[in-house]
Amino acid sequence: MNEPVEENLFFISEAEGNDGALHISRIYDDCRNALYGEAVTLDEWREYMAENDPDEVNFLIMRENRPVGWLKLNGLAEGSTGWISMLAIEQKSRRIGAGSFAVKYAEDYFRRLGKAVIALNTTEDNAAAIALYKSCGFYITDRRVATYGDGSYLPTLRLDKEIE
Repeated sequence: MNEPVEENLFFISEAEGNDGALHISRIYDDCRNALYGEAVTLDEWREYMAENDPDEVNFLIMRENRPVGWLKLNGLAEGSTGWISMLAIEQKSRRIGAGSFAVKYAEDYFRRLGKAVIALNTTEDNAAAIALYKSCGFYITDRRVATYGDGSYLPTLRLDKEIE
């Protein structure tokens, strides 16, 4: 069982270039079943990282100089809502505070951009993620069915948090 760790053992590093693609690929592959994702090759991740979409940013959640998670934020350019579009923590690093650290980082990041709300979607069956987000002050604002990368149609929740 993983032991809780102090929050200051984590830090954020922007995911860039080939190294970013390599780490995101590893973390995504580790979490792919829970994300209902399709298989993505390393070359596809490299192409994705090279796109440099001005409306999104990718971060690695680091512990002791090792990437343990991936945080992708969208909604940077316009509007009052910022989106956590991906938060994936490798299986062996769950329940030690990495997810809470990443959510807090996202909140601070969006606050600096002047966003009023943070939003995200997760599947209804992802009890651990829902518990994490609720413990961070998010609340359910919508229920719907969404299509996922592997072709699944799944009940999905939208959760929001107002930024103070």
